[in-house]
Amino acid sequence: MPEPKKYICKCESCKREFDEEEFKLTKDEDKCILHCNKYEDIELSKEFLKKITEIVFEKKVENSIELKSIVFPSVDTNDLNKFNKEKIIFKNCKFQGKIKCFSKSIVPELEFEDCEFESQVLWENTTIEKKISFKSSIFKDDFINNECTFNKVVNLDGVIYESVSDFSKSIFKDKVKQKYTSYDGYTIFRDVTFEKELNLRDTIFNHKVNFLNIHKNKNNEIVDVENRETARIIKDSFEQQNNIIEANRFYALEMKEREKELEFNKEPFEWLVFRIHAWSSNHSQDWLLALYWIITLGFAFALFNFYTLKIENKFVHFEFIKFIGLFCLILIGIVVDNICKKKDEIKSIFLLFYFYLLYAYETSDKFLTFFANTINPFSIMTGKDELTFGTLIFKIIIAYLIYQLIISIRQNTRRK
Repeated sequence: MPEPKKYICKCESCKREFDEEEFKLTKDEDKCILHCNKYEDIELSKEFLKKITEIVFEKKVENSIELKSIVFPSVDTNDLNKFNKEKIIFKNCKFQGKIKCFSKSIVPELEFEDCEFESQVLWENTTIEKKISFKSSIFKDDFINNECTFNKVVNLDGVIYESVSDFSKSIFKDKVKQKYTSYDGYTIFRDVTFEKELNLRDTIFNHKVNFLNIHKNKNNEIVDVENRETARIIKDSFEQQNNIIEANRFYALEMKEREKELEFNKEPFEWLVFRIHAWSSNHSQDWLLALYWIITLGFAFALFNFYTLKIENKFVHFEFIKFIGLFCLILIGIVVDNICKKKDEIKSIFLLFYFYLLYAYETSDKFLTFFANTINPFSIMTGKDELTFGTLIFKIIIAYLIYQLIISIRQNTRRK
């Protein structure tokens, strides 16, 4: 009959007693194999894996398991799938060795809370199927997630990244929570897809950040932001890197978010200024939009002036003029609507060309001489005509649009 094991030590973390064999591995009378340090000790790591596997499989009926205050050696996250659990919770755990992933997907929901990662975390080309949380954890070494896909919510609330954090080419299909998340090292979000709205309002960046080509889908559309502060943070990051073109894109997004904040009842004049700025040139970012407004309004006003002259000389019936004016206004609305929404630019150009044909047919001004004088804000200064109030307003509008055209072109071509 074998002699019973003699328990000579007691773990101060879990209060479990352990025998001499375990003591020889841990070399620590106060820490069992689960809670002792495991710095590059291969034999100890092997025995630890056996022990932790036993603990996990002891609870076969349960769909989730909580591992508390355990010190882990290097971990291959493929082992997490083998445990066949729907949810694995790590509380107050310490990971001393590298965490790598060689599997194509991680199936169980993972929750790390108040954990400490002392070595590199490396996940590449991996799909995280369910929710994952690193709430209030600390990463002392590099955190690398390249070309990973996160299908559910990612919770990074209160996380501290002391070294490099790299999410290059990763895809986040759901929300990324980053309240009071601190990035103390160089951070890379290059080519990252955020399919849901991005919120960086309560995120802390203490080092340089690379947001180059972040987008919301495969069509490379600009990412949706949850608030103005998020757009400002990304814009500021590009400005620090002298990337003016990208900074301007997020400047326009920042202005759009400011538009949403304004209410006509409370701030009518500021609301109106922002609306006009957006409609005319997308906040000085879209020179084509400013040009379309100049052309369409120029055609409309030139036609109006042409018919006014005919009416004064009694060359045309008023009801016919009214019909033509209504038709032109409808056409202008269609063109501007298409340009603003950017759904079909070819259709917009076709409509604009059709508008030119209509104008040329009605006025016989094929070379747009009358049209050019109409949109020239200074033409009245050299002519003999009197300046009416309506003409003055039109000249001011055209001058403003020309200014927006110049500024919009300048925005994306200036060096500073």
